[in-house]
Amino acid sequence: MNLTVDISLYPLRDQFIPPIDDVIARFASYSGVDVDTGHTSTLLIGDYDAVMHALQTEMRRSFTLYGHCVFVARFIGRDVREPWGDGDTVAPVA
Repeated sequence: MNLTVDISLYPLRDQFIPPIDDVIARFASYSGVDVDTGHTSTLLIGDYDAVMHALQTEMRRSFTLYGHCVFVARFIGRDVREPWGDGDTVAPVA
């Protein structure tokens, strides 16, 4: 089963860009997880178990390293790059 997660990280600190860049780079290091970054969110796409493992590991790591931060995510039970029933594809959410 494939999964797409549209996720945003909001570190509650003045220097918020470095933690965001770090977590995106760490998500990209996981085998079987495709990462597509947008202006306001990042798509994680792959096998359900691989994506959930990356999420669990990196969310815990972020809370430990960066303290107070907020993750906002939407979970879609499919690869949004694949055609829908009518043959159209959905553009990545940015």
